[in-house]
Amino acid sequence: MDIAETDQTTGSYHNYYKRNVLGLERIDLLEENWFRNRKCLDIGCNEGKLTALIAEKYQPTSVLGIDVDRVLIEAANSIIKRANFSLASKQLSQPTSSSSSSSSPFIPMSVLKKKLLPTPSSSFSLPSTSAFPRNLRFECADIFAYHSSPMASTFDTILCLSVSKWIHLNLGDEGLLRFFRTLFDLCSSGGLLVFEFQTWKSYLNKKKVNEHIKQVFPTIQIRPEMFEGILTNKIGFTVMDRRGATVTEAKGYHRPILILQKVERSPVHISTTRTTAAVSGFNNMFEDDCCLLFQLSMTWVHLKTMRQWSRLHHCANAYDWIST
Repeated sequence: MDIAETDQTTGSYHNYYKRNVLGLERIDLLEENWFRNRKCLDIGCNEGKLTALIAEKYQPTSVLGIDVDRVLIEAANSIIKRANFSLASKQLSQPTSSSSSSSSPFIPMSVLKKKLLPTPSSSFSLPSTSAFPRNLRFECADIFAYHSSPMASTFDTILCLSVSKWIHLNLGDEGLLRFFRTLFDLCSSGGLLVFEFQTWKSYLNKKKVNEHIKQVFPTIQIRPEMFEGILTNKIGFTVMDRRGATVTEAKGYHRPILILQKVERSPVHISTTRTTAAVSGFNNMFEDDCCLLFQLSMTWVHLKTMRQWSRLHHCANAYDWIST
């Protein structure tokens, strides 16, 4: 059951950046080289303000922001509309040249006067240029729908900020593990996952938000403090850095952020020479043990035989004494 297909609470807050004053300040915790000239995905992008800020400030090759809330995606697409209008207005105010006109899109004056630009079509194709806002795109979809779509691809950097709790509350432990595996699949080799997660206290605040979550919550065995171990030991990521608050220090919107990398691990090669030597040594040891065992058994037989002869000898002497 995909989250987008349920009517349960998914944490898609409207006016999120008014509620969370630290939302856009996350940009200070992010490194430019995580995004510049890289293909990026923002899962649970909300109204797209942080996504757009990254696209403009750090100039990634492309950024795709997805969210399950269509109203939020419409708000995010309005950012692209305004940025395109501003860009087109600047281009029209400058002298045209053959080089600039060939690279600039044609926008009808009637559209500019009404300050309207068409909303991007609802496909999963990525923007084709790194110049903002052409490097930015938003789509209404959950991560599982995107992963299973024909247009799914891998990304150099995946941004996943405060999304895991809602997947966990709606889909339980199995849904969370499926989500982690999906993140790993969508991450390119050597790619980064910027993963912010809520603490267990935040779960407790939402455990009765609706009837569905009331039923799922008691079945949850995985705790947020276990996420790092699961993502590294079970899923296959490697921790590169930690930002934000620690799990014990986290409070409110000050949450832990893990910087994880998908490192392809080479298979373990076993040296045949060492293996042969080990087997040979074991065989020699086995032969020595067999020889020792044989010698001990023969000694035991010899001692037993000598004991019998000794008893017979004593019996013979006693017979001779009685006879005399």
